[in-house]
Amino acid sequence: MEQEQEFEGEVKEINEEDFCPVIEGDGLPIEEVITSLREGEPIFQCRGIAKVKVGKRIRPIPVRSVDMEQIVKALASKRPKPPTKDVLIKANSSQGRELGLTKNKYIIASNEADEAYQESLQEYNAELGYLVILNGLDTKLEDKNGKVVWDPADKKRQDKDEALRILRGMGMTGWQFSQISDEIRNLTKFEEEEMEKNLEEGWE
Repeated sequence: MEQEQEFEGEVKEINEEDFCPVIEGDGLPIEEVITSLREGEPIFQCRGIAKVKVGKRIRPIPVRSVDMEQIVKALASKRPKPPTKDVLIKANSSQGRELGLTKNKYIIASNEADEAYQESLQEYNAELGYLVILNGLDTKLEDKNGKVVWDPADKKRQDKDEALRILRGMGMTGWQFSQISDEIRNLTKFEEEEMEKNLEEGWE
């Protein structure tokens, strides 16, 4: 029977910094411990630049993070629902046995393949996507007369319907739409690779 060997080597004292490292990058702290939160302070607001390809040029546009929960709630009443119908499930059928039925039973089934529902769902998803972009733009949006219809810094100058109308009429392609939308969402998305890189830097 092998005997346990004593650990030979330097015993390092474990400090608080080992668990909550402050990671430095370009002379600025990337990670800091939040010691307090105060109402009205946009501590969770992130800003960035979306690079949009326009022809052969790359055009940068300022963007910021958005509250997805708030945006989805704003459109909750517009989300379409698939049509339903009563369907008889027989107890001796495979589906009835899976449900553990002892007798035939009617259930309410949704028809998500319904063509009208799918068209409404596509329109809803498009509006949701444009609303994400609108709220994520970190720049003013003006009409053709120069009137500001959307100012990210002033809630009193935010005409959502007019701003969405203008935004939808600007000829944005699917790729441009995705480039801007993805950059807005990625502002608060912490990739697994990014997490590992930051932790490695913190232990150096």
